[in-house]
Formats: sequence, C-alpha cells, structure tokens
Amino acid sequence: DVMADLRPPVLDDYGLIAALRWYGQHFAWRTEIEVSVIGEEPVPRFPDRVEIALFRITQEALTNVAKHSQATEVIVNLEMAKNILLMSKSGVLTLWFQIGRI
Repeated sequence: DVMADLRPPVLDDYGLIAALRWYGQHFAWRTEIEVSVIGEEPVPRFPDRVEIALFRITQEALTNVAKHSQATEVIVNLEMAKNILLMSKSGVLTLWFQIGRI
C-alpha cells in the first residue's frame, strides 16, 4: 500500500526504529537484500515531521542501495548522541542529522 510506505501507522504507534524494521522486512522481501536495523530502545520520540523525514531519507537510501550496488545485506544503525541521530549503512555511508535542523 503506497500510503503505508509514505507514512506507516507503525511509525505513529511504535516509533522510528519499529517503523524502519517494518520497512526493512518489506524491502528485503521485494529486493532479496537483507536489512538489519540496530538501535538502542527506547529512542526518544521526535516531532512528526522529524520522524517522517528520517523514515523517508532511509527509504531513499535503501532504494539507492538496491539500484546502484551489489549489496546482499544492509545494516541501518541509529545512535542518539547529543541530539544527533547517526545512521550508517554497512559501515560505508554515515548520515547524521542535527535534530533541531530537520
């Protein structure tokens, strides 16, 4: 369902890590690329616009992995440190976001 991919109910109900795990399962089913989401829970809840932005950025990053790499596995690692959320994929790419700027 397109709407669920854009803003999944699990994001509202359970938060970012659960939503990324849910999306990772669907992504793996479609692409045969295994996705592991690692993060300390509970992750503090962010404003809706921040959570949806981080979810969509991760969706796009995974889409790029499927289109442009030969990867068979992706690790998405979320780490909170001083209001910065770090996301890394298989140790190759690290994206960081200062939460107040999203």
